[in-house]
Amino acid sequence: MNPWFAALALAANSAPTLTLDEAIRIAEENAFSVRASATRVEKARQQAIEAQANLFPRLTAEGSYTKFDKGTTANFGPGQSVVIQPDENKTAKFTLSFPVDLSGNIGRLVRAARLSLDASRETLQAQKNDLRLSVRTAYYRVLQAQELVRVSEDNLASARERLANARKQFEVGAAAKIDVLRFETLVASAEAQLISAQNGLRLARQAFNSVLSRPVETEFELAPVEGEPALDRPTDELVAQALRNRPELRAAQNQLEALAFVRRAEERGMNPSLGVAGVYQHNFDPGFGGRKDSALAVATLTVPLWDSGVTRARVKAARQDEEQVAVQIEQLKLGLSLEVNQAVTNLKNAMARLEVARRQAAFAAENFRLAKLRYEAGEAIQLEVLDAQAQDTQAKADLVNARYEALAAYAALQRAIGADSPAPGT
Repeated sequence: MNPWFAALALAANSAPTLTLDEAIRIAEENAFSVRASATRVEKARQQAIEAQANLFPRLTAEGSYTKFDKGTTANFGPGQSVVIQPDENKTAKFTLSFPVDLSGNIGRLVRAARLSLDASRETLQAQKNDLRLSVRTAYYRVLQAQELVRVSEDNLASARERLANARKQFEVGAAAKIDVLRFETLVASAEAQLISAQNGLRLARQAFNSVLSRPVETEFELAPVEGEPALDRPTDELVAQALRNRPELRAAQNQLEALAFVRRAEERGMNPSLGVAGVYQHNFDPGFGGRKDSALAVATLTVPLWDSGVTRARVKAARQDEEQVAVQIEQLKLGLSLEVNQAVTNLKNAMARLEVARRQAAFAAENFRLAKLRYEAGEAIQLEVLDAQAQDTQAKADLVNARYEALAAYAALQRAIGADSPAPGT
């Protein structure tokens, strides 16, 4: 055996076997879109923390140093000099400030920031929902390509067997040279089909690794998918489930609520605001009559009187932001309904094609078996056997394609409803 092929076989045998769930988990950990969306979630979380912090006191420290050209002194007689102001001055000041949310705007902006955080989290889930569809589709394509390789291998083995029989018959004069040439052509065609199937498998494996955001040369084996898709729920229930589950819709609804709080805050832009602060100051060089330590409290009430229409313009702009998102929600709901209906239709069509392909494969297999029996009994010619074999091979390939097309259609339905299973309560 060629050492290079032996090494490939050994690598394949030692490669880890992935289930579909494991592949989805790896993709969610590695995918660039998910990682980028996770950074936006963290940014929104920090912005929510920042907005929350505006409700609590702040403590600041300030130090100053002043150097004069000379100090100020006072003389009260011979030898009695008092420093009124030293030539340098050092002070330290601590200020504790506390906002009083008279209008409630700080609280509104906090709630808006929290809703924006929820929206970013739902957007992350939407990215994962899209990613699951990509992983499932790529997973099924690899399995499909593997089975098509096996069909091509069986076809090639059968062609080679019939070529060997034809050569033996030709050697004893029981077959014509044309029969040998015909089977040689059939073998060459089967070899070309196998090469094409193997190349398709290689590309499918590379595409699968790319979806998992890992090197395309990574070796792996895939666990087979058992069973076939089934659909036993009416479309209107699936649409309702999509409207409950799809994170894109929840993200838009959270964003609409956040914008409502922002607009309410803008509406109160002309309301009074109150700030309270306590200040402690220590003077290291107070001079004559100065105080080393002092403390004071300050309350500042600000009443806006006229802003030349700035607040009114901001309120109108905020309302337009709300209207824009509301329109997007209506459009999204309509799009989700259409997506679910299309997914259901595609799945039903795929399942119907699968049933037809299953019957055609059974018929082609039986027809091929009978053609071989008739040929061996001298009741059929080689051409009939070749046609039956070609039909059998094509029917097997069609069955493989139909099965994985149905699974891919089911994956599209899973993405459309935003759940792994189209079942009540998911």
